[in-house]
Amino acid sequence: MDYVLVGKNAKTLSDVTLTLDVTGTTSAATEYTYPNVPLQGNYRTNIVGDLFTSPADIDITVIPGFGTTDNDIVIKNVANIADANAALAAGATSVKIAEVTASEAITTTLTMPATSESISIEIESIQSSANLQIEEPSTGAAPESVSVVLPASASVSNLTINLPQSHVEVNGASYTNITATTSNNTLVIGKDVTVETLTIEAGAVEIYGEVGTLTNNGTGAVKVWAVGDEETWNKAYNAGAQAIELKNSFNVTNTIEIGRSLDIQGNGFEISHGEGNAEHSRVINIKGINNQEYNFYNTIFTEKSTGSYSRGINVWEEASGSKIVLDGCTVSSGYYALNFIVGPSDLDFVIKNGTVAAGWAAINCYANNSTFTIENSTLKGLNDKSESSWNDFATIVFDGNGLWNAENIGKNGTGNTLNITNSVIYASSESSNNQAWLALQYGAQRNTVKVDAATKIIDASNNDQTSNIFIDAIVGWNSNDQTYTSYDLESEIWIGEQNLLPGLYEKDGIYHIINASGLMYFSDKVNDYGNTFSGKTVVLDTDIDLGNAAWTPVGQTGATQFVGTFDGQSHTISNLKINNTDEGGNCSTGLFGWLNSAVVKNVKISGADITGHHNVGTIAGYLETSGCTIEGCTVENANISCTSVNDDANGDKCGGIVGHAGNNGVKVKGCVVSNSTISAGRDAGQVVGAALTVNVENCSATNVTVTANGTSTGAIINNTVIGREL
Repeated sequence: MDYVLVGKNAKTLSDVTLTLDVTGTTSAATEYTYPNVPLQGNYRTNIVGDLFTSPADIDITVIPGFGTTDNDIVIKNVANIADANAALAAGATSVKIAEVTASEAITTTLTMPATSESISIEIESIQSSANLQIEEPSTGAAPESVSVVLPASASVSNLTINLPQSHVEVNGASYTNITATTSNNTLVIGKDVTVETLTIEAGAVEIYGEVGTLTNNGTGAVKVWAVGDEETWNKAYNAGAQAIELKNSFNVTNTIEIGRSLDIQGNGFEISHGEGNAEHSRVINIKGINNQEYNFYNTIFTEKSTGSYSRGINVWEEASGSKIVLDGCTVSSGYYALNFIVGPSDLDFVIKNGTVAAGWAAINCYANNSTFTIENSTLKGLNDKSESSWNDFATIVFDGNGLWNAENIGKNGTGNTLNITNSVIYASSESSNNQAWLALQYGAQRNTVKVDAATKIIDASNNDQTSNIFIDAIVGWNSNDQTYTSYDLESEIWIGEQNLLPGLYEKDGIYHIINASGLMYFSDKVNDYGNTFSGKTVVLDTDIDLGNAAWTPVGQTGATQFVGTFDGQSHTISNLKINNTDEGGNCSTGLFGWLNSAVVKNVKISGADITGHHNVGTIAGYLETSGCTIEGCTVENANISCTSVNDDANGDKCGGIVGHAGNNGVKVKGCVVSNSTISAGRDAGQVVGAALTVNVENCSATNVTVTANGTSTGAIINNTVIGREL
């Protein structure tokens, strides 16, 4: 007896060679080979045979966990089927039959004993015209499993198996016909077995050998079918195989269509397709039924065509809701390696321990609301803008159509999450224009990409390009005037701990601003894209220096307004510069212009230069509706000016915090202004230009000067908290 150990949960058939080397002799070691031995993780496998012709001392190591009882199996050598039946009935569990003649097989059935033990039957010689039948016991328990081993050179006419309660494994020999009734614990056709016609009356089947025609009359599944060519692949898939195992590499002439749950165990072998410059060439199309599961292991998928529509694996809309896992796989194509065609949604796509490489995009995604996970893998793509202004392909592309047609923005490649950990993103260029490395390209909205700090972004020479990534929200090509349009992508791109697009991100329902571009992006979202942030909270996570760049007030005209909560978390916005030249009466000026049902709190502004014509304040110009509140805000070192267009037009309602708070139910409370100057034509004060007295609470000013400018009539200019009390 010997023990063969395999990986946890692994299951395979293997040729096992046992070497017998007797110490104290000069004889050469003797090797014994046992073909098609079933091995399974956490199971003991006994290697048995006529090993000894004379006494010998053999050391056998028993691995802990297998037990300490004597489990040696004794093989009973018999001459024929009749003797085998007698031996089995007497309690033998392993029988070797010297010969089965054609006449004996016809008249005698090999009957299994009434036992729950596993039974092993080996036939050393069998005549080619034999019709062998194996039956279950007439009464009592049936064997848990039955192993049948015939000589590899044998050719058998018919084998009938009637063991409806047993797992059966058939190894060796060629069969004209096998008809089997087994339990759903599976009939295994060994890798060296050839069967012209296999008929399953009951039970499941695993096929590792060659089967010409399979007829499944029962309800059991084809659990595994090992294939080595396109014809057998099609046969296995059409038979409903739950898993297909590759036993060698092969090329397919037609794209493989997969439309149901399937496992592929590639064993490191390759499925290839295509050649030359053929377009619409693909190795695999996944399509047909929603909510399926696809698990591909250790398989190489190669699309050899370099045509512009060539794909390695193509995922269609019909696959929506499916989970697709590529573990230890390599996918390559001359154009796109992984392509998610227009329409699929709610995918769960995982790449682990693999490589995805393409002549253009490694991943081209038109899927929506899907999750993509990449772990311990390499992505290789091309970054090049040489063909045309919009042709900036990349390693990862979301909705490329949005780049060249504004009508496609937000339709596809939208709402996805891409998580990349401990991987390599490889972007190379075939042109010499020295453009920034574009590893992630966008033409879609509301995508989140998170690349952890352990992931490398490199070029063809293995140079680190992590800090040299070009990300641009300029999408939507207009073919009429040959221009792009800026769209609010509402996306996040994280490289390590930094969010690159564009400094504003949402987490757990709260929007975080982390830099000046994020604050400007926040303003754009309200002013240009009409996002009111209703019911949302926006927070400053750090001090921000705007550098005196031109600032457009958030909600300047009231046509678009911020109605959420803005919490500065006591951070400082410095060097705020506004020059609002609009003379309209509704053009309010400040960090915020026109606020509607909003709360702005805990913001500090240091160093401001603000000019406007009506409703001017550092924090906000105009508070419109009840519930609108400015609280706990501080302004220092500000120069605020509200000028008239003529003697009486505009130039009114100007304050250090708010210009106009005259509506019922609005509040300005706990605010402070210091070391600032304020000038206006009329209605100007240190904290609020014009307000209902009850609207201003616990506010103060230090070293703030309020002066009149122009010749406006009715000027109310006061060095008090409220300039004009309404």
